[in-house]
Amino acid sequence: MLVRLPHLRTDLPGTLAAWYELYRRTRPTIELFAGTLEHGTDTPTFSFLALSQALEGLHRSLGDALYELASTWNDTGGHRERIIAGFPGDLPADLRSRLKTTLQYANEYSLRKRVKELVASIGPLANLIPGQNSFGNSLVDLRNDLTHKATDPPATYLLHHVHVPQDVIRDGVQRLRHSLHIAPEIAV
Repeated sequence: MLVRLPHLRTDLPGTLAAWYELYRRTRPTIELFAGTLEHGTDTPTFSFLALSQALEGLHRSLGDALYELASTWNDTGGHRERIIAGFPGDLPADLRSRLKTTLQYANEYSLRKRVKELVASIGPLANLIPGQNSFGNSLVDLRNDLTHKATDPPATYLLHHVHVPQDVIRDGVQRLRHSLHIAPEIAV
C-alpha cells in the first residue's frame, strides 16, 4: 500500500472527493494500467504498448495539452482549416482524407512531450526513473518501432531481421501451420 489511512486523515473527505473525480476522468487509463499489472508478464510487448497508451491517456485526462488554443486551431478560418485549404487540388482523395484526419489531432501534444511533462510533474520522484533524461525519448522511440515498423507477423519479422533466410522462415511457418492443421497457403 503506497499510502495508509492515517496519512490521509487531515482532509479525508477532500481526498476522497478528489480521488473519485480523478477516477472518473482517468478510468480507461487505470484499466489499462491495472490490466497490465495483472497480465503483463505473459505479453511484454502488449504490456509495454498498453502502458505507453496509459501514460498518454493519463496526461490527456489531467488537462488541456494543446500547442495552441482549440479555437485558434479548429474555428472557421482557423489554422487547421487554412492548412487544409492549401492542399493541392490534384491530391488523391484518400490521401486528402488521411491528412485531414491527421490534422484533426495535430494540435494535441505528442507522446514525447506528454511523457516529458509527466516526468517533470513528479518533481524529485523523477530521480527514481533510471535514465530519466532520456526516458521519454527511449519510450517513444520503442513504442513507434513496435507500432509502426513491425508489419510482418512478429515471428517472421524477428527471424527476417536476424538474417534467417526467407526460404527457411517459409518452410518453418508451413511446417507449423501443417502441424496445427491450418491452411498451408502463406506468402512470406
